[in-house]
Amino acid sequence: MLHRHPDSPVGLLTDRGSTETLLRWAIPFFVSGPIVLVLGQLWGQQANLYDINVGVALLLMTMTILGCGMSWAAAVRLRDLDRLRDCSADDLTQSNATERTGELANTATQLYALV
Repeated sequence: MLHRHPDSPVGLLTDRGSTETLLRWAIPFFVSGPIVLVLGQLWGQQANLYDINVGVALLLMTMTILGCGMSWAAAVRLRDLDRLRDCSADDLTQSNATERTGELANTATQLYALV
C-alpha cells in the first residue's frame, strides 16, 4: 500500500473534514479560473480587440501559485483544527463518562447505606 504523507496534496485531499471540503472547491477554481481568463484574452487578441501584455500573464500565473499556496496553508490549518476539535470531543466524552461513573458510585454507596 502506498503511504501518503498527511501534508501531501493527496493526503490533504483525502482527509475527512474541513480540509477536503476546502480543497475540493478551491483547487479547481484557482487552476481553471486563470486558464479561462487567458483563453479569453487569447481569443480577444486573435480578434484584434486588444493585445496581451506579458505582465498580465505573469500576474495570472502568480495569482494561481499564490492562491494554491494559500489554499494549501489554509487546508493544513483546517485539518489541524479538525483534529483539535476531535480530541476535545473525545476528552469531553471521557470526562463525562468519568463524572457519570463517580455519580453512580455515590448513588450505590447511598443505597447500601439505606439497606
